[in-house]
Amino acid sequence: MKSTGSMMKILHISTPKTWRGGEQQLAYLIEKSSSNLFHTVLCPIDAELGRKGFAKDVDFEFFETHGLGKRITSTVKLLKTNRYHLIHTHDSKSHTIALLALIISKLDIPLVVSRRVDFPIGGNVLSKWKYEHNRISAILCVSETIKKICKASLQRNKGKLQTVYSGVDAEKIGTFKGILRRELNIPPQTWLVGCVAALAPHKDHLCLLKAWKEFLNQIPTNENAQLILVGEGGEREHIEHFIKENDLSKTVKLLGYRADVHQIISDFDVFALSSSTEGLGTSIIDAMFAKLPVIATKAGGIPELVQHEKNGLLCPPGDYNQFAKNLLLLYRDSNLAESMGRCGAELAQNFSAKAMAKKTEKIYASLL
Repeated sequence: MKSTGSMMKILHISTPKTWRGGEQQLAYLIEKSSSNLFHTVLCPIDAELGRKGFAKDVDFEFFETHGLGKRITSTVKLLKTNRYHLIHTHDSKSHTIALLALIISKLDIPLVVSRRVDFPIGGNVLSKWKYEHNRISAILCVSETIKKICKASLQRNKGKLQTVYSGVDAEKIGTFKGILRRELNIPPQTWLVGCVAALAPHKDHLCLLKAWKEFLNQIPTNENAQLILVGEGGEREHIEHFIKENDLSKTVKLLGYRADVHQIISDFDVFALSSSTEGLGTSIIDAMFAKLPVIATKAGGIPELVQHEKNGLLCPPGDYNQFAKNLLLLYRDSNLAESMGRCGAELAQNFSAKAMAKKTEKIYASLL
């Protein structure tokens, strides 16, 4: 532990090994917070988060094993040997670990829990115990939609729910077009639709692909349009099978995980996201900062980002026919697409990583 003087010492706990939205938000929180905070991150020894390079000093502590009991024991030891002012958990498993560690250690440390998913809190005994426990000081929801869902599930801790929108780092969004098109040899006149999302079931890429197939049936065969899927995950095989079976290989490209998303996103003409469930959808915020119109579903907190017919077009989750119609509308009306892109860039200012960090830090201070 580095010397921290009178700084507020925050222990963040994160259990995923992969790098996805929650880990990115934790990284932004650390990087954009004030110098009054000193951050320690507790995560698995093989987590991508532990390999992340931060612009400011961060201490890392690691889970050496995968057993829940041993993780709790190591957390208790960490709490007793370091005087943390506050604990912030960033996923469900870390929530469980932190709560049990606090009970066992009998330490009086405020516990902040982040909630990023848009489905109700479980009705089982463990879930109710975790979210209604009096040791929880605040539950941070990444959208108003999630806050409403949680409120319907809670009794005692309803008043501890607060909305802190996820944010993105606008400074990292590239403004120069052409990087991706040159790499993939895509002509400037080709209409490029991009989707940045993990290849996971709830992102429902098959809805997007069905819409894309329907869209292609509505335009002349000699007109150029390409769909770019950026992301990796367990659904890749199903997606590849659908593309092959529906003869979409010439117009759909899977790029896998890209660390340079912020640099290539400006090459898209339209951003698309077909999620069946979604906490907020930070890739949409990236697209908004890049001045892209957005076509998406009304899943979760997405309507809090995309205002229908203002900065994008929405449809019910799974409605690939309407999704296809929305694609066709922006394909045929470039002026409308450009206008929506400009509107989105203005709305995006409310969803910066700096604003997220500032509000989170204000909540921290209110609990001490």
